[in-house]
Amino acid sequence: MLEVMRKLTILIFLLLTLCVSGQEQQPPEWYLLVREAVKLKGYGFLDDALAKMKEAVTSAEASGDIRAYGAAINNQAVLQMEVGEYAGADESLRIAQGIYEQNLGPNHEHTAKVYKNRGLCLTQLARYQEAESFTRKALDVYLEMDVARNQWQTLELMSELAEILYHQDRLEEARDLFKEALEKLEAGPSLASAQSGYAQVLDALGDTDGAEKLIALAQAYWENHPEKPTSLAGVLKSRANLLRQRGQVAQAESLMKRALQVYDKALPGRPGRAKYLNDLGLLYSGLRDYEKAEDLVAESVRIHEKWMGAEHPETATTLGVLAGIYSQMGRLEDSEKMYRRALAINEKVYGKNHTAVATDLNNLGVVLLNAKRAKEAVPLLQRALSIKKASKSEDLATMTGVLGSAYHEMGDLGKAKELFLQALDMGDSETRAIMNNNLSYLSIDEGDPDAALGYAKKASQAQFEQLKKVFSFTSERQRLAFKKDLVPYGLFASLNQPEALMQAALRFKGVVLDSIAEDYRLASQGDEELKARLGRLRDVKRELMKLDVLAKRSPEEQAKFKELQQRLEEDQAYLARRVSRLEEGRAAFRVTPNQIQAALPKDSVLVEFLYHGFYFGKNKSEKRYGALILAADGPVQWVELGSAAEIESLVGDYRMAMRGGSASSRASRPSQPGVAKSRGEEQLKKAYDKLWQPIADLLPQGTKRVILSPDGDLNFVSFTTLLSSKDKFLGELFDISYVSSGRDLLAFGSNSNTEKSSFLLGAPDYRVADSQRQEKAYEVTLSPLPGSAQECQTLEALLKAKGFQPRLVTAQKAQEEEVSRLQSPEIVHLATHGFFLDEKFGHNPMLRSGLALYGAETTLDAWQDGKVPESGSDGVLTALEVTGLNLTGTKVVVLSACDTGLGESQKGEGVMGLRRGFVQAGCRNLVFTLWPVADQETAEFMVDFYDSLPEKGAVSSLNTVQRDWLGKLREQYGSVMAARLAGPFVISSRE
Repeated sequence: MLEVMRKLTILIFLLLTLCVSGQEQQPPEWYLLVREAVKLKGYGFLDDALAKMKEAVTSAEASGDIRAYGAAINNQAVLQMEVGEYAGADESLRIAQGIYEQNLGPNHEHTAKVYKNRGLCLTQLARYQEAESFTRKALDVYLEMDVARNQWQTLELMSELAEILYHQDRLEEARDLFKEALEKLEAGPSLASAQSGYAQVLDALGDTDGAEKLIALAQAYWENHPEKPTSLAGVLKSRANLLRQRGQVAQAESLMKRALQVYDKALPGRPGRAKYLNDLGLLYSGLRDYEKAEDLVAESVRIHEKWMGAEHPETATTLGVLAGIYSQMGRLEDSEKMYRRALAINEKVYGKNHTAVATDLNNLGVVLLNAKRAKEAVPLLQRALSIKKASKSEDLATMTGVLGSAYHEMGDLGKAKELFLQALDMGDSETRAIMNNNLSYLSIDEGDPDAALGYAKKASQAQFEQLKKVFSFTSERQRLAFKKDLVPYGLFASLNQPEALMQAALRFKGVVLDSIAEDYRLASQGDEELKARLGRLRDVKRELMKLDVLAKRSPEEQAKFKELQQRLEEDQAYLARRVSRLEEGRAAFRVTPNQIQAALPKDSVLVEFLYHGFYFGKNKSEKRYGALILAADGPVQWVELGSAAEIESLVGDYRMAMRGGSASSRASRPSQPGVAKSRGEEQLKKAYDKLWQPIADLLPQGTKRVILSPDGDLNFVSFTTLLSSKDKFLGELFDISYVSSGRDLLAFGSNSNTEKSSFLLGAPDYRVADSQRQEKAYEVTLSPLPGSAQECQTLEALLKAKGFQPRLVTAQKAQEEEVSRLQSPEIVHLATHGFFLDEKFGHNPMLRSGLALYGAETTLDAWQDGKVPESGSDGVLTALEVTGLNLTGTKVVVLSACDTGLGESQKGEGVMGLRRGFVQAGCRNLVFTLWPVADQETAEFMVDFYDSLPEKGAVSSLNTVQRDWLGKLREQYGSVMAARLAGPFVISSRE
């Protein structure tokens, strides 16, 4: 939009000159008040300036000088517009207009300036026909004085008229006026404003290249003229929107943030910021960061409703954006209500055939389509497309594709295909990706799998390119949010294409974890600025943890929490931008199936589990689990395991059988009575038959090691414990290890410590001396662990005998600072309680998951009382804090505690909890547990593990010991108790 306030400022002084001409030497009171108001305005005190100007109006009216009254009330209108009081400004200008028409006549230059002001004000009020009328009146006056149409005042009015025409969808008329003005205007503010306005028109006409060139010119001018910061802010916003439309989201975000900062600095707290909030929210919505987008756009709606009114088209615009966010979040009823409200506003303001109306119709149709109401959606979509075709709108391709989806839903494949192909031909890269995806599903319905595969590969490649782009500048939370909406496997699984599925799994599965770990690793090796950012990240995570645990936060604490979250995201985004500048790009994005196959030993197989959609055809689908099997030789194979609902129910029963009804405490042995013996064995065998037998049928002969990459709820299954029909544990048949993704087999940039240093921590004192225990807090029981103390002492002696240099801390010395100071020892052993708190204790699973160290119980009590001890020494080591540890050279981390592998499962991205924290920190092998462990048996198990560790390595050592213990315990207690006692230990390995 053209910069309104720049054009209004001059008029104050022009009218002041008019009003004091011929006055006595001593200025009247009203004039002095006006001068004081102008001075306050110059200092940026707009509210004070307006109040002073209102005094001037009162004084001028009392003086009986009608022309003075007209000048003062015009000036009042100018300030009213600057603070967003457009309705009041229009009333003031109406009075000024009457005075100037009566005293100077309708054809006077100064009367024309009042007409010009009314046109600008009415444009803000979206009364475009009235605005056009007044602007043409002003232009007619100037054309009588400037027949050649060369004066800047004339050309500026032509630009203002062009903008009004733009709002009325009269794009060709607007284009011609802007073009003439640009050809004649000399370099200066009027030219820069016209360039910005013309860019909007070209963008609407589909000429984004031309629009970008003009916006760049306007930006260059305002960058060099900082005296008009709001003009710069507006141009930055316009350019950011153009870049967003082109998919250059990183640059768009940077410009949009800067635009908001510039505006807020120039006019803090003013309603004009609503447009910046709206457009920034729209950008984050495109990144699938709906939480941040909703906050920004909801605030924009509140501002517009307050200042512009509930029926203003700007309010309708922001309602439409918020409705789109709700639609993406699955809140379809809320979305439909908001779209219908926006549609009613725009039809009332613009009429039935405006492009804004078409946009609302299309978006409402999409919501109805998502709600399986295709028949209701089609008439709306047809009407929207008809309007857009008449205006030659840039989003014609998108709307064409949406209508095609409606016909596809209704079973009209021929019409749907015709529309999809039209959209594919005219759309941008994002639209083409969607159309390729749609055409693939349609080809399945047509019985043409070859065509479906071709379209699916194009859609997958487009998704991958988009993913790479987004990961080049976003935070971890934003990457997770963006990836959550991607569906990279469903088409390939539906078409039974193992090779394409394997490539997709390597590109998408667990890639957020890998990208963040890579950012941190490269930052730790980078320049001082990168290291400083990494250090600040660790500090911010500690501070966040302090506030996240509070169930109730004061307004100050809530503001601090949001500030810390923002700092965390900004620093993570900064690291991403620095890493993305590397010429070779992210290591994770360069992996191929051939590289993984070459890294596999001859007797090993990789089993890559995938949670995916499966399309049966005719708009019927379901969620499933399947598995890719890749051996060192031969093609990759794919097997479907069954519906997700069935498998997740089975996993739930399995987990209940393994927990045996016990609490999460290492202090005692898991109980037997929770599930009857026969029932427990039945669950282990059912799990084997469902989750493993289909894979076993495809394994090559001679397979000795199985490397598992679970997905979804399968992350909570210890496959070692699955029991065959011949009563053999799977762990007795194979060595088993886990990876986040097959990419882990390449272990980029990892070097193990060879100094034989080790760190052991066990049996912390959970209560600080002299503190009193309260009722059980935070649903965590921290019982003493005498077995873990003996375990660590025995391991200390064992490791010394094997040439290691162990450092042991227990009791009051088992402090958080000891862990935080670690610098990649070869071995880290932590024998203490682990925990994963319920979501009611915080939203971030990385802050709800942790290990209890010295003072942890006292800290839990303090949290319950609303107090927050210093996070670096509070005895609670959260998973988020773990990500900041330096374990890049650590060969083995053992979490010898209960439930250390628990957390919040995110399909396609692993488990958000301690296991993610330690992998992200850089360790090569991580041993963790999936259910409670017994104190005494665990201590003995660990001694056996470490005894063979130096000779056999972590994977072989754990499997050998686990195999022996499963056999030994089965003879003593039966299969179920053997699985419970020896089965919770699993190893995630990058070796």
